[in-house]
Amino acid sequence: MQRNLTKAFLSGAQVIEQILIDDLTETAAYKLEYGKLREYVFAGKRDQLWNVIPASIQTPQETQAYTERLQRNLNSRDRWVRTLSAMTLKAQRGEQDQHELRLEPRDRNFGCQSHDQRGVECSVS
Repeated sequence: MQRNLTKAFLSGAQVIEQILIDDLTETAAYKLEYGKLREYVFAGKRDQLWNVIPASIQTPQETQAYTERLQRNLNSRDRWVRTLSAMTLKAQRGEQDQHELRLEPRDRNFGCQSHDQRGVECSVS
């Protein structure tokens, strides 16, 4: 944001500073800023912002497009793309069953830490 603001100022733009609320704690200021960013994104004004928008602020359409992309990535030739997409989908959905993510059998044992007589035990953190 600072780079864009400096560039605009040096180009002759008039910059107006406005204090919305005074004496906020850092946490309160962050919550206020987050709320304002969220309002802009949901109003369709993402492109008007110079700030970096947190990944947690997405419209339902953006979330749907991202989920569809991750789902398509499960068929990628690249094992890392498949694995990271599956892990992201699992975290996004809060699912515990990897089979619901339609993983290839070759990817189900990724990240395994130990083997025993019953099979493979994996943990993903």
